[in-house]
Amino acid sequence: TCSVGVALARRVRKAVFEECGYTCSVGVAHNKTLAKLASPVNKPNGLTVLPFGNTSGVLQALPVKKLRFLGGKLGDRLEAAGLMTCEDVRRVERGALEKVVGARELDFVWDIVRGVDRAPVTPKMGTKSMLAAKNFGIVRALDGLLNLVATLTAELAQRLAADEASEKRRPKTLVLTFRSNPAGGAGGWKNHSRRVPFPAEALGARRSAADRRPALEKAVLRLLRDEERRLLPCIFLGVTATNFERQAHGPGSLTSFFSPATPGDRTALHPPRR
Repeated sequence: TCSVGVALARRVRKAVFEECGYTCSVGVAHNKTLAKLASPVNKPNGLTVLPFGNTSGVLQALPVKKLRFLGGKLGDRLEAAGLMTCEDVRRVERGALEKVVGARELDFVWDIVRGVDRAPVTPKMGTKSMLAAKNFGIVRALDGLLNLVATLTAELAQRLAADEASEKRRPKTLVLTFRSNPAGGAGGWKNHSRRVPFPAEALGARRSAADRRPALEKAVLRLLRDEERRLLPCIFLGVTATNFERQAHGPGSLTSFFSPATPGDRTALHPPRR
């Protein structure tokens, strides 16, 4: 019920403020589409409850493109048919609506403009990537990036150490991203990237952020030197850890999957008698 959601929302907002120092706004409703619509109503630092009985009035004049999954081509089709608001769509019979959105999307559109969202709420499994990046004035020499590399790798190492401790996962890929204009004015500023395996020396549950940073910084500097011909002049630099992989729990050795052998057990892990 909404009362349970309100209690949870208050706990979450309190925890965010106490642990991070940030305020946040939360919406509470019967599904995630309605909760998302409610969350910005009382910004900043507000809590908005949208009972299901009030849904029709709230959605009546709402543009269809404000709804989840209707901001793209599906919303374009509705607007092209003159259906600009949720109320416009609700007035259309199912057969006519099917001609606009197609049989595959009919049930979803029919429900969503009435505030019905059948999609389950699934917990997020952490971010897919971690980026430390900075925009800056034009840098024309590699030496001018050294302090920035130290700052970015220190930030990323700290976040990785905390993530590995809490999420029990490690990145497999390191990505260097930069914006440069090596051809001068004629070529214009362009984004470039380079992907390499993440340095093993910067990983490990027992490694602190300070232990990880040197290996991470070394790997980034190596990439910068490799890319020096197209790196400079440069106005943006980013370092990303991505392609995360969960780590196995427990000892992890092959023998841990076998039970201790009992006397006379023919499946014991020892060589057969000859």
